[in-house]
Amino acid sequence: MEMQNRRAQSAMEYLMTYGWAILIIAVVLVALFSLGVFKPSTASVCLGQTGFICQSAIYQANGNVIATIGQATGTSWATANVEFFAQGSSNLGSAGNPPTFTSGVYNALSSGISSGQTVAVTLPATGTVSPGATLSGTIWAQYTVSGSSSVYYVEMASVNLNAQ
Repeated sequence: MEMQNRRAQSAMEYLMTYGWAILIIAVVLVALFSLGVFKPSTASVCLGQTGFICQSAIYQANGNVIATIGQATGTSWATANVEFFAQGSSNLGSAGNPPTFTSGVYNALSSGISSGQTVAVTLPATGTVSPGATLSGTIWAQYTVSGSSSVYYVEMASVNLNAQ
């Protein structure tokens, strides 16, 4: 009978030792997960379409998008309005139709943007956001060229941003 008690005691010590070790590992994993260690951070991305430049895009906590944009299409624009359209925006239009620019269009490019020139722009977006919030959408330009009364629309860039 005493031999069985020793085996039972040995089995209990084995289970308790490994049980505590597993419990401690589980607590550490939960703490690391709650701190976001296992959450991959995604960098902000701004991809210019062919002939366009988009760099250093930032999604600010005040909801604005700041980006350095430019064009290298070989055409100098006489005037240009640039606007950010969030993914799913009702102003974005449908396939084949240009977006509907709002009265709040950023219009600092009215002096034109030459081929190969880049300018930093602030584009109104969505209002106040919390840090880490994400935003996807496109940057469009509405522009004219010298000697023409025609208005052209072009998608300059696709963006996927994290609020800072």
